[in-house]
Amino acid sequence: MSRSLRHLGSGSSRLAPTCKIGLSAITTEGEEAELRYGADKKGSPRLSSQLDAVLGALEVLRFETPADTSYGLLRTRLEKRGTPIGANDLLTNDLLINDLLIAAQALTLGYVIVTDNEREFSRVKGLRLQNWLRSMG
Repeated sequence: MSRSLRHLGSGSSRLAPTCKIGLSAITTEGEEAELRYGADKKGSPRLSSQLDAVLGALEVLRFETPADTSYGLLRTRLEKRGTPIGANDLLTNDLLINDLLIAAQALTLGYVIVTDNEREFSRVKGLRLQNWLRSMG
């Protein structure tokens, strides 16, 4: 998300008004604080303003049933195929679980995941992806 913010130009004008944009509660925990830290560390009022605009436009999507059922099925399917999402080392196991939870939530709700991590998420059959960084050139 932080790399996308740098490419937004002025404010949130690139956020498509014709679509509903949400942020998974799974990514929200700690992410907003990290983004604000990064903007403050750079000392960029422009980046802070863009961050405020983007976060203000997002709805936080709670992880609820039946996404938990989708998560269990998805994790089992990927493990059986030997293609889990995320690295196998201990430092990224939380990321592995978080990415799987996000994928399950998006599948359940029929949402598109906006990510630069297409390699990992593309392992999930039926999951729709967009990479805004690539499309921003």
